[in-house]
Amino acid sequence: QPAADYRSRGPISRNEAPARIVPIKSLNPYLNRWTIQARVTNKSDVRKWQNAKGEGSVFNFDVVDVDGGEIRLCAFKEACEKFHPLVEVGKVYMISKGALRPARKQYNNLNSDFEVYLETNSTIEPCVEDERTSTIPSITFDFKPIISLENVNTGSLADVVGVVLSVDACATIQRRDGTDTQKRTLTIKDDSNASIEVTLWGNYCNEPGNELELASQQGSHPVLAVKNARVGDYQGKTLGTISSTQLLVNPDIPEAGRLRNWYDRMGGAHSQTVQLNTGGGGRTRRVFLSDIRDENLGTSGKADYVEVLATVKYIKNEVMSYPACSLQRNGRQCNKKVAITDDDQDGLGSGWCETCQQKCQVNWRWMIQFEASDFTEDRWLTCFGDVGNDIMGMTANDFKKYEGSADFDHILTKAHFKRWLLTLKVAEDTYNDEKRVKVTVQRVNQVDWAKESKAKMEQVLSALDSSGGHVNNNAERYGNEQKKPRTEYGYQNQGMNQNMGYNNNNNNAFFR
Repeated sequence: QPAADYRSRGPISRNEAPARIVPIKSLNPYLNRWTIQARVTNKSDVRKWQNAKGEGSVFNFDVVDVDGGEIRLCAFKEACEKFHPLVEVGKVYMISKGALRPARKQYNNLNSDFEVYLETNSTIEPCVEDERTSTIPSITFDFKPIISLENVNTGSLADVVGVVLSVDACATIQRRDGTDTQKRTLTIKDDSNASIEVTLWGNYCNEPGNELELASQQGSHPVLAVKNARVGDYQGKTLGTISSTQLLVNPDIPEAGRLRNWYDRMGGAHSQTVQLNTGGGGRTRRVFLSDIRDENLGTSGKADYVEVLATVKYIKNEVMSYPACSLQRNGRQCNKKVAITDDDQDGLGSGWCETCQQKCQVNWRWMIQFEASDFTEDRWLTCFGDVGNDIMGMTANDFKKYEGSADFDHILTKAHFKRWLLTLKVAEDTYNDEKRVKVTVQRVNQVDWAKESKAKMEQVLSALDSSGGHVNNNAERYGNEQKKPRTEYGYQNQGMNQNMGYNNNNNNAFFR
């Protein structure tokens, strides 16, 4: 038997057929060979990272194909250095050879369940614009009505479109790591008659922030489309930009045209607005204190904001304030807790602020725990800062001067048994590895008794009407006497007294 011959006998034939283009929506981990043709809609900057396994660089970009399918592609280290200079926003590419992994939905709200991780052997080839590629959209949106964001979890990503109502000036603030960044806030409103505050960070403050600010100063209200904004819960629902956020001013899309017509011609500019951020007087639901427990408020992963009418029953007099820094930082007072170094002539003391890294005059700020009560139950609440000024009727600095004096208890007692309209933030908090519901007072208002009485009367009449019209029946029964409450009570008890053998005339005289 002759020996086996393993020598090469000629070139291996290759499949030279053109690549088969796969729709993005059809990509899955079981598809070994695939090629997509898509337009780049967004591209991030190169970011450096470092951990226990080493260090490197990464960038990502989003693409959309002719069928509207979207997916995010990520490149690390050598792949990042290779592909970052090649990829341009707005251009169409043929992309193949990459690993599909589950999408991280906390950072990615594209309509794909996967992300592509590029490798050094992946291919990205530019395409010439032709009849097919011209039909690929440059960006796609999944708009949500602003009013629906009330029920969206904090940290989620959302697309919204709205008319810009106001634009604040750009401000420079300091991050927790000590670096500076820019911040600008604006408010948008859509045809759900709800408005929300959008915070622009970093480069978004200048582009398109400057354009929006100029339009606002000129009295114009442009339409702003926002893609991939992060939902926050600072004093209600808010939106903020992240690295993948896209902002389009007056975009040429049907939703923007519809909003423009609604705002300019259909009364949208003058319609009553529901503000989702309570810092601006936003919408809060009136509840009783027992509803916080019965409805498990604050336990759904997001904070709940509610309003209660309650009485201050008891105020803890142990630690009612803390020494805060009075220095200005990033255009506002620092208010961080400081270490007191010595007393001064005012008796307030001076201290050292670790955040500002300098000595400062101490400004005492309220940190009050008090028991509030309504007819359903009692509950402990916490309030800070200016909210405590309303509860106590003075600042913490003024109250500090009474410590140790005979008037201390008198001033504290004066704050008891006052009724307030309280706006509360109900959220879960972890203390000693144990979850608990913490209720913080966000705002304190005096009770408008006329308004409260009118609202209560409307509730009573609504309840009577829905129970079969007892008001009308009583009017037919008692006739003109319906206008005399005491006479009415006398008539009501007259039948009962007859059954019990009492003297009706004497009882009626008593009720009158």
